[in-house]
Amino acid sequence: MEKQLISFHLPKAMLRDLDDAVRRGVFKSRSEAVREAIRRLLLAYGLDGAAPRDKPGKKKRKKRQKQAEKIMCNGLETEPAELWRGFLAHVAKLAEGAKTNIVGVAPYKYASARCRGHRTAASLYLYNKLMETGCVADVVKRKRPRKILLYKDCILKLLAE
Repeated sequence: MEKQLISFHLPKAMLRDLDDAVRRGVFKSRSEAVREAIRRLLLAYGLDGAAPRDKPGKKKRKKRQKQAEKIMCNGLETEPAELWRGFLAHVAKLAEGAKTNIVGVAPYKYASARCRGHRTAASLYLYNKLMETGCVADVVKRKRPRKILLYKDCILKLLAE
């Protein structure tokens, strides 16, 4: 895909949020973030053929998601939904004991303890499910394994459903 340079003005607050997203690792660069935003806008207007995705790692992610249809946990084939329910129960215990409104969880640690052979696929599945909940306050990338900070009240609402 041939690229062409364009320039435009953004409000300072929007640019600060954009830089914050890049710093947190949500996007590799400002350009990638803007391309993704425009791609989604074009998709919303039904112009999806004009907006190819330019993320090189996308094929690997799809492959891993296909592998996550069945995950070996504790020596048994486990449905991802069962893994998710167990993880939510684990998060509930953490949330109930938390003194602040933020709860930190590490999906990789949880998956490593339960799904030795498939811990990467299991942790990726849990990570993606957490991102879909809308309860994520922040992702701490400085540490290994990656820790996800969740809003306690949001998690408790999710568990009540």
